[in-house]
Amino acid sequence: MRELTRSMMRISLAMPLLGMNQMANLVSSGGRPPLEPIAETFDALSEVAQNQMTPRLRDLYDQGDRLQRQVLDRVFGLLKESGDQRRDSISDF
Repeated sequence: MRELTRSMMRISLAMPLLGMNQMANLVSSGGRPPLEPIAETFDALSEVAQNQMTPRLRDLYDQGDRLQRQVLDRVFGLLKESGDQRRDSISDF
């Protein structure tokens, strides 16, 4: 039980620190680092977690993942449309 508790404490500490580290990498590079390594790190962690899930939890994860992707696609689509409209209105002057 002690080792399980230690493992749970380590992962609960490691995940936010990893996120902070990746954010620092992003900021320190002026917002233009190669994004692939950052995404690959997060994807690898997600895959490890998925591989530990029961089929039922994996289905739930997959549904949540699809929902998140749809929301992000819509948000980025709206941002792109908004940017396009601003550029069009500026070019009218």
